[in-house]
Amino acid sequence: MTAFVSLLFGLLIGYLAQRSRMCFIGGMRDFILVRDTVLLRGLVSFVLTAAVLFPLAGALGGDTPGYPWYNRENTRAAVELARDYWAFAACFIPDDVLVAAQAAAKHPIQGVALPGGLVLSYTALTAIAGGLGIGYLSTLADGCPLRQHVRAASGNSSARAYLFGFYCGAVVYTYLLAPYLSKFLP
Repeated sequence: MTAFVSLLFGLLIGYLAQRSRMCFIGGMRDFILVRDTVLLRGLVSFVLTAAVLFPLAGALGGDTPGYPWYNRENTRAAVELARDYWAFAACFIPDDVLVAAQAAAKHPIQGVALPGGLVLSYTALTAIAGGLGIGYLSTLADGCPLRQHVRAASGNSSARAYLFGFYCGAVVYTYLLAPYLSKFLP
């Protein structure tokens, strides 16, 4: 049933993205260059819808087993840990970090110190670097990953080349760079 619902939502979102010409990069580009807000309204709608539906799904018990960012207990513990140590993490703090930090009396999350006693974790730094990288490359490719998927499905060969590089980069980072970086970054 999960696969069927996922496929159904994927087809619906793909159809809407294709018909609306939705593109996050294009929305910002058009607004900055010519003050056109058509695509920017789609971006704002997407952000507002996600801001409403994700907490609503969590409140209604929409946790997905096996996906840690939906795990309420670990997320709550990560938020409490971040409050205790004034740390900002851009994504889920792994269980082993939580266990180690809770076992130690005041185990700080290591990262870059910011004014006011705040710490930007190394996880946050790599997430920011990845976001800037994909934003820059998507701007050069004239479309965000969502738009590139729609264009590739429509037969655009340059979009297929973009997606090939996109997925190869994800595999290279996951299996080659992340283990290497984890040895040097606490």
